[in-house]
Amino acid sequence: GEKNDILSVEIRNGTAGKMSASSKTAIFVRATGEKTGSTYTQNLEADPVSVIEEAYKNSKYIQEEKPQKMNTSKQASAGSSQKSIEVETKEMEHVSIASMKAKAFAIEKEIRSISKDFSHVSVQISENFRTAGIVNSLGLDRNDTKGIVEAKVEIIHERGSHRSLELETSASALREITSDYFTEKINEWMKLPQNETALTGNRMKAVLDATVLCNILITAWQLFSGYHYCNHNTPLYGKMGMKVFSEKVTISDIPNLSGCGYGRVFDCEGSDCQKVEVIKNGVFNGLLHNLMTSAMLGTDTTGNAGRDVSLISDQTEVKVIPSNFQLCRGRYNKEDLFLELSDGIYIFESFDMFHSINVASGDFAIPCKGILYKDGRAVGMVNGITISGNLINLFASITKVANDNAAFSVVMSKSYQVMAPSVLVSELYVTGG
Repeated sequence: GEKNDILSVEIRNGTAGKMSASSKTAIFVRATGEKTGSTYTQNLEADPVSVIEEAYKNSKYIQEEKPQKMNTSKQASAGSSQKSIEVETKEMEHVSIASMKAKAFAIEKEIRSISKDFSHVSVQISENFRTAGIVNSLGLDRNDTKGIVEAKVEIIHERGSHRSLELETSASALREITSDYFTEKINEWMKLPQNETALTGNRMKAVLDATVLCNILITAWQLFSGYHYCNHNTPLYGKMGMKVFSEKVTISDIPNLSGCGYGRVFDCEGSDCQKVEVIKNGVFNGLLHNLMTSAMLGTDTTGNAGRDVSLISDQTEVKVIPSNFQLCRGRYNKEDLFLELSDGIYIFESFDMFHSINVASGDFAIPCKGILYKDGRAVGMVNGITISGNLINLFASITKVANDNAAFSVVMSKSYQVMAPSVLVSELYVTGG
């Protein structure tokens, strides 16, 4: 079961906007005979026996010829490299509406102080208490409640041309949300040249902004899914232990990462969530697993069982999902990347996060905006461009990793988050403009 108890406030252009409160509880049931069937309900008054019978009847429509594995209380933490954490569910109280509005007003005021030419500034802050619980007939019984605070900013700037920017961040408590991240990114965005120029080449050195890397990772994490690996639907199949990316690249899924709101103690199968370094210094080091995929490869689950891997929410099928999936930050200031760029392009905005990457092959074609650089100087903006290639080659061509950071949560289902810094790549194929 999962309950999301959400309180949200919005400040729009100096005045209080919409406020909302919602509570949604979803119950997912699996029942096993010769095979395992599942069902889902939000009706907490439904007859429990009828719900279980419905899941059992659904098993006859399942293609698998054997039942799904389920955890016992002892198996849930077996194979875990960390000590099992049992969390006592406690009542959590939302911060006051007044304190949320005060925080949103303060952030909105700081953003407005950056420029008088903003025609629109909105700040939305939400606090979600996410309670997860699991119980089964094999003796497993676990529960946990986690607080997730998210802040989103939208601005529209009208001087010279109409342009907009959206940013977000998360934390485990309201006090951890500040305006620093937003003002830094907005100040950087305001300095971008607005005069349009033409693309002068196709293969060039490039800086990819942290937000662009997040846009890629929100789909590209599936290259490291045990499910895709078992079905040979990843270009990394058969390359475990091999150097596949630049040695500058380390990519991890960290379920209890400090400084952000997302994460889990256990997954929807009751297994302990573990830190997984899927790439370590460029070497393909691991996969994200649930009980099914780990059994298929003769290894242990990493606690990455979940649902809601796409825009379709409330799925009953147990799949593999990350928690806090991140390309780890490097040691360079972002300015160091531009100093080395010289002649090239800065990709600062990208679109179409779900449909521009083929996970099975690694091929991508992503519509973007960029700033053209000549002799180390920004000379103008190029619109209507597309970056394309293969993710293996892209991550292999990273030569510097910055120490900045951006974060995106998956749209609608809010089931995981990706994080990334800005990077310098030795060659990027760019068309259009």
